Amino acid sequence: MSKKITEQELEKLQGLVQGLNKIVTDLGLLETQKHSILHSFSDADAKLNEFKLELNETYGDASINISTGEIDDKDQELRARLDD
Repeated sequence: MSKKITEQELEKLQGLVQGLNKIVTDLGLLETQKHSILHSFSDADAKLNEFKLELNETYGDASINISTGEIDDKDQELRARLDD
């Protein structure tokens, strides 16, 4: 007859292994979510950069206050400084 650990030890061992397996599964799920979120971020960043180019074509090299929409025309400021 082979030796065995006690029933309590077996239950504790199984519980610890199951806990570890759940953590590994949860970690995999989080990595999958992270990957998806990073793709979403990249897409949003690309859309923002595309829109910035559109605004640049319309308003030139300007800084736009995103709270008020006011345009700070860098070219105009530079021209005014050069004229002084």
